[in-house]
Amino acid sequence: MKFCTSDDADVPLPPRSGGEGPGVGGNSSKQKEPSTPTLPAARKSSQGEGKRARSPDPTPLLRWMSDMLCLWSLCANAACRRSRACARNPRECLARCAPLTPEAAREGAKLMLDGLGQGLGYDALREKAPEEIAAVEDWIARVEAARAAAAAGFRRP
Repeated sequence: MKFCTSDDADVPLPPRSGGEGPGVGGNSSKQKEPSTPTLPAARKSSQGEGKRARSPDPTPLLRWMSDMLCLWSLCANAACRRSRACARNPRECLARCAPLTPEAAREGAKLMLDGLGQGLGYDALREKAPEEIAAVEDWIARVEAARAAAAAGFRRP
């Protein structure tokens, strides 16, 4: 159902009581011609040229980036930590947890994402940006080492 707003001033509203007729809408002797509905000006211009193509949903890419940076290890959601992957909204996870990761690792993950979009493999990316990719690898190694140390602390002798 469409509601009329100030932007839709040229869209006629339907009668309140469901139609015209005796006893409805005041004076029944006047017969109104049926009006043809019109579209708001914004819709008229978007029907022809200049249509914007819908961009694909970025959620899978954001989730990949979140997983690449091991943000699940910093996440407050137990489901993410258990699955060792982003199990919720990756956009919120990146906004909340990415600032806690080294900047070089974030840049490396962004370069990897761009490289995947260009069809580059891991080895080609490593050759193209060795420092940034090494920063991602270093961050992942530190997360895994911290996880192993924490797991070792909970083991029984």
